[in-house]
Amino acid sequence: MNTQHDPDIDPMVRAVLAFAGTRTSVRERRDDGLIPALHLASLDLRGTELVVLSACDTSIGAVQVGEGVASLDQALLTAGARAVVSTFWKVSDAATAAFMTRFYDALATGTPPAPALHRVKMEMATTHAPRDGAAFVVNGDGWPPAA
Repeated sequence: MNTQHDPDIDPMVRAVLAFAGTRTSVRERRDDGLIPALHLASLDLRGTELVVLSACDTSIGAVQVGEGVASLDQALLTAGARAVVSTFWKVSDAATAAFMTRFYDALATGTPPAPALHRVKMEMATTHAPRDGAAFVVNGDGWPPAA
């Protein structure tokens, strides 16, 4: 979840992971189920192969000069996650469910995240609006670990 642009709030605080049932805002500065990207970046996620953020707009962030895009993806990769799957825009619940089912099925066969994502995007283009599958991206190292 990303709050609307507010120049008074650091982009790494503005980009937040919201848990189900959260009903507060970043402006209220309450710690009720909202985890800012800044906090996520400080976690130790080394050894985490893949983080999947299947909610809408999870790859959206703010450009920081010299730092790239401040986003949940960046925070999770900084924390040590090897790869992050996220979305660039809103996708219907039905299309997301279909996409994630196929994506996890592909992962279960041993297909690495990047090729699995590509394969599912191609499949989704024949059964759903191509825009639905195109929203999903993998950032980081989407390939198998080195032997």
